[in-house]
Amino acid sequence: MNTTCNVCGSSSFEEQRIDDIYENPDGKKFVVENIPATVCTVCGERTLSLGNHAPYLCCAGCQRATRKAYPRT
Repeated sequence: MNTTCNVCGSSSFEEQRIDDIYENPDGKKFVVENIPATVCTVCGERTLSLGNHAPYLCCAGCQRATRKAYPRT
């Protein structure tokens, strides 16, 4: 784990489970739920801790899924 946030420089983090939206090369969007992440408590920057969860990003027939920057809700 990083000791400082790459965005704001804070050293205050918490472990969370988050949902994230990904898009395959055909433009189909899908949600990956309950991803472990380290979240900066100051600015909200998220670092995904995929570990064994990485294979789930290939769901929906997508071999090259990419994360899109959608507004957090």
